[in-house]
Amino acid sequence: MEALRRLGVQVTAIGGSKSCASLAKQWNIPEVYPDKDIEGLLNSDQVDVVHITSPNRHHSSQAFAALDAGKHVICEKPLAMNAEETSFIWDKSRRLKKQIFAVNYNVRFYPAVLQLRDDIQNGHFGKIIHVNGSYFQDWLLKPTDYNWRLFPKEGGALRAVADIGTHWMDTVTFILGARISELYAHLGTFHKTRQRPVGEL
Repeated sequence: MEALRRLGVQVTAIGGSKSCASLAKQWNIPEVYPDKDIEGLLNSDQVDVVHITSPNRHHSSQAFAALDAGKHVICEKPLAMNAEETSFIWDKSRRLKKQIFAVNYNVRFYPAVLQLRDDIQNGHFGKIIHVNGSYFQDWLLKPTDYNWRLFPKEGGALRAVADIGTHWMDTVTFILGARISELYAHLGTFHKTRQRPVGEL
């Protein structure tokens, strides 16, 4: 919400869990739809664009509902829990005539990324034959760190690949102007057991 307001975007409504009411009060948002009342939010005349930031398992159904309600949609990644659901969204979004459907890949707009893309497009580095990179993040680093993303039923089987790995893939394809055709990956789980806090997540 802070980022949207910095861009001059008016946030008119918020929906989600019970805690969204206190968040709405904190940010002075006039319309509140707690208890996952997506239908109420989508029926609001004050809402033009829906930004889906819910747990991954809700992305597909909420995206379809918002598009069917005639709203523009910005969806956090991943779009869905598997390739089949994602292809349904992709097919529907390609048929849109007036609505915009977008995925929030914000890293590509960092100044350093834009500069690197410009340098490569202008031939400053010659022919690119190899790219190596990392996505450093210490969130969920400790075994005591916990979040809904750790549940495959909530976040999907791909876990970190779908959550932050796609940022790296999007950034490198954006910089190079090329698409990924194949992927080889070695996956691992570093914390086999995590210490879950007491109470609701």
